[in-house]
Amino acid sequence: MSNNSGVSEIYVQPFPGPGRRLQVSTKGGDEPQWRPDGAELFYLALDGRLTATSIKQAPDHQSIDIGAPVPLFSAQVGLVVRPILAGDYVSSADGQRFLVNRLLRDAGGTPVRVVLNWRAGQ
Repeated sequence: MSNNSGVSEIYVQPFPGPGRRLQVSTKGGDEPQWRPDGAELFYLALDGRLTATSIKQAPDHQSIDIGAPVPLFSAQVGLVVRPILAGDYVSSADGQRFLVNRLLRDAGGTPVRVVLNWRAGQ
């Protein structure tokens, strides 16, 4: 992730070693995370939608093909581009499900009750 252009954008580049940096996002992005198998890169677009981009390595392992960004859903995380990764979401191993730390609008002041050691009395 870099804001060298004045807007936070998502890039990939070979590591370690030489190679050019390729832009993944098209209209800004934050909080990039790889799908565990490396086939997709997820990020939060600046409009708040969780977005996926396919990443395919060429057979010669010298280049990659970056697919078009695909908006998945509105993550509603209250996105404000931050200088560090905040971890507002995580994907399942296959990239088909997500756990998202969502921003609640007018929760009505309802308290959240956390019960610890609930199996201890059994």
